[in-house]
Amino acid sequence: MHEYSIVQSMLDLCEKHSKGKAVEKVAVKIGKMSGIEPHFLKESFEVFKEDTVCQNAVMEMELIDITIECQKCKEVSKVDNFNFYCVVFFCYLS
Repeated sequence: MHEYSIVQSMLDLCEKHSKGKAVEKVAVKIGKMSGIEPHFLKESFEVFKEDTVCQNAVMEMELIDITIECQKCKEVSKVDNFNFYCVVFFCYLS
């Protein structure tokens, strides 16, 4: 699971930027099609935060929708799967 390495990088950044002070909250934004499993990321954070500046921190996650803009009609649509086309006019993007 690559979530372990992502959490380790996050904890390293927290250590670097907190300058030894306790961190209360770690907020992350995750793209819905990023390949990151939010459950595993949260679970990994809970395991690896022990004995770090984040040991008492909570993780807040925001899942970000993917949007596309049609090159023909300029409509902005949310992408829920791998069909990257305009939902208004079904204009396939090139």
